[in-house]
Amino acid sequence: MSPSPQSAFNRPPLLRPTDRAHLRLRLSEFNLLIAALTAERDALQAESDAIVYPILSLPPEITTEIFQQCVGHWVVHSPAEAPLLLTQVCHQWREIALASPQLWRSLGSIRRFPGELLQTWLPRSGDLPLDCTFHCWDVAEAGPMIEASFQHSRRWQDIVIGMPVASFSKLRLDEVQFPILRKISFVVTQHPFEDLDSRTITLRNVPSLREVHIRTLPYVTFDLPWHQLRTLTLNVIPIGDCLSLLAGCPQLQHLNVATSGVATPHSPVTLLHLESLSADANTTPADGSSILEHLTLPRLQKLVVTAWNMVLQHATPMIDFTRRSACPLHAFELRVGGISLDALHVCLKCQKMHAGGGC
Repeated sequence: MSPSPQSAFNRPPLLRPTDRAHLRLRLSEFNLLIAALTAERDALQAESDAIVYPILSLPPEITTEIFQQCVGHWVVHSPAEAPLLLTQVCHQWREIALASPQLWRSLGSIRRFPGELLQTWLPRSGDLPLDCTFHCWDVAEAGPMIEASFQHSRRWQDIVIGMPVASFSKLRLDEVQFPILRKISFVVTQHPFEDLDSRTITLRNVPSLREVHIRTLPYVTFDLPWHQLRTLTLNVIPIGDCLSLLAGCPQLQHLNVATSGVATPHSPVTLLHLESLSADANTTPADGSSILEHLTLPRLQKLVVTAWNMVLQHATPMIDFTRRSACPLHAFELRVGGISLDALHVCLKCQKMHAGGGC
């Protein structure tokens, strides 16, 4: 069957011998050009590879020391900051950073459940002590976040735990070993909207613990080795509970305290080793008692008092405290929202009698 005129019309024309020769010539020219460009590229790459930047010629231990100066005490998990930033510069810096455990021994502001983060970051710190801040606002995520970090608990050294109040009821610190833990802080990140069952946080296996900070934790009490402590912060705590705790802290040297309520009759608590005190001084009957009414601190050197609307009669607890303690003050700081001239004069005169430095 002969092809139709239409199909014959659509068939491409046959190339003449001269056209084929022209195409082969053009292909040959392109191949030569590609070969020349490839050779030039390889030469440039070899020249680039031969360049050694001065910073890359430093011994690895010097580079590691420089890297350490790029990170602070609390390292943030951000690709825009060290140490993660250092791993993105070049292959050599990445290898050095990943092989430097001191760059990964701290981690600040972990705000969500860090399953992958904890599994990759903390092992890079090798056997070094860990300083970490765990912050979480979600009740469901808080517990798993802390429990996931317990596999490194033997290396905990300086730890901040911030969680909703409800999550503290699920925290089981008494079942974990913390052989080198020296400082721990408890912070509430979300206050409850309803009453909760009270919960006791217990720390037993902490032979190195010397510093504790407890900030605004309603419905939570603490069973800690108070006799070991040298530094303590108690923020917004009933004054009766505060005095009971302080009675069990004979080695305390530094105290920061803010109390609430009125204390029942209580003998003054004497802390023989306390050197610095920062305390609120309630100044109206509605505020309740001042902690200064119940303390005797014979070795106190620095006193910081915070008060509001202080008048002469409100200065009495502070004056009595200073006279009772007869302490060798080196520094006295009074932070007030308002104070009468009479009260200021009496406070400064009383402190000057015992100050060895200045006010």
